[in-house]
Amino acid sequence: MALDRFGVWLSARRIRRTVGSFSGLRVVDIGCGYEATVARALLPVVASMTLVDVAIVPVLRNHPKVRAIEGRLPEALEEIQDGSQDVVICNSVLEHLWEPADTLREVWRILAPGRLALVNVPSWRGKRYLEFSAFRLGTSPADEMQDHKAYYDPRDLWPLLVRAGFSPRDIRCSRHKFGLNTFAACRKAADEPDRHTAQPSEYFPFPRHPRLLAVTSELSLRGRRKMFGQFMEATKPSAATRILDVGVTPDVSLPDANYFERLYPHLHQVTASSVEDASNLEVVFPGLKFVRTAGVKLPFADQEFDIAFSAAVLEHVGDDDQQRRFVVELLRVARSAYLLTPNRWFPIDFHTMLPLIHWLPQRYHQLILRKVGREFLSRTENLNLVSRRRLISLFPPGVDVHLSQHRILGLSSNLVAYARRVDSKVGAPSSP
Repeated sequence: MALDRFGVWLSARRIRRTVGSFSGLRVVDIGCGYEATVARALLPVVASMTLVDVAIVPVLRNHPKVRAIEGRLPEALEEIQDGSQDVVICNSVLEHLWEPADTLREVWRILAPGRLALVNVPSWRGKRYLEFSAFRLGTSPADEMQDHKAYYDPRDLWPLLVRAGFSPRDIRCSRHKFGLNTFAACRKAADEPDRHTAQPSEYFPFPRHPRLLAVTSELSLRGRRKMFGQFMEATKPSAATRILDVGVTPDVSLPDANYFERLYPHLHQVTASSVEDASNLEVVFPGLKFVRTAGVKLPFADQEFDIAFSAAVLEHVGDDDQQRRFVVELLRVARSAYLLTPNRWFPIDFHTMLPLIHWLPQRYHQLILRKVGREFLSRTENLNLVSRRRLISLFPPGVDVHLSQHRILGLSSNLVAYARRVDSKVGAPSSP
């Protein structure tokens, strides 16, 4: 029916905008429907799709990317491994369940740390309109309305999500579809955040509206395309150039994540590294090799690469000494290093989205961050912004360094350092 199809379209649009890119993700659609309309549109780009409902159309059950589970909730979800999924979609399902908390606990269980669950349910305001549409106008399925057990405003859904295991700070619950639905985006917290890297909810201000998140990610990608163009112009890599990308993320849900891998044409010559397990990138970007690292020390031979590339990592490796060791390590494993980092003197710190306070002496900046609930970023080992002068001071003698800037509205937002070895002794093996 036309009204029902319009509702499905609105839900699908909200889901796409919240996640950004589904490329290479492992997705579960709970209560997908017989035709699995939302999931069907995502199949060309996802790594895998698990469909869960009482019945699923045969053509999808036989699809090579699909795992179809037919059964009742929450028992049907028991077949899915713990922490194995990147995105869990639960669209117009909870209102049909007498015990929705049991299903939400299963959603939390199967979701990988740092990943997203998306829940959409009709609200109490929507009840009146949905029933009028179904029982009076006949523009929505009446049998579905008869099966509704409950309706949910944000204040009803939020406690269920917390009880399921989601942290309050990682739940964004809002009205949707002109107030007729409630939509929640919930990120599962990491079990043990690494001291050098954090989940998106730590490094980035997750309390963002999903639409704003999509917009800012797209704007960020535009800027990073420009920075990528500057990299290609400065280094002029060929198909034989060996490149190490230090500091990739396993998160591929946003279009600006791992932008180097998205844009570089010769991935068979690229090795990516991270302190996180980003081995999923080998599936998302065929030809890429991933190596997991620990701390600043890199497990590669001297000059194993032609270029070491690192974007937005330097500010997260620790104090001045750790940053200096990181730079030296890049120049040990590669003949040249191309390094990008946010400029401390840009008016807004993009990690916190707070203006000007990062211009204060570091101890006062960190004090304010603790006061506003950003404890993780208040520690030097997790955020240590650099200026142009200090960036230059991190490079050892015997290195030719060319510094440039990326600008936003005429202001220097990012510093770019392209360093080439002129002394063979640069980057002697460092201590672990």
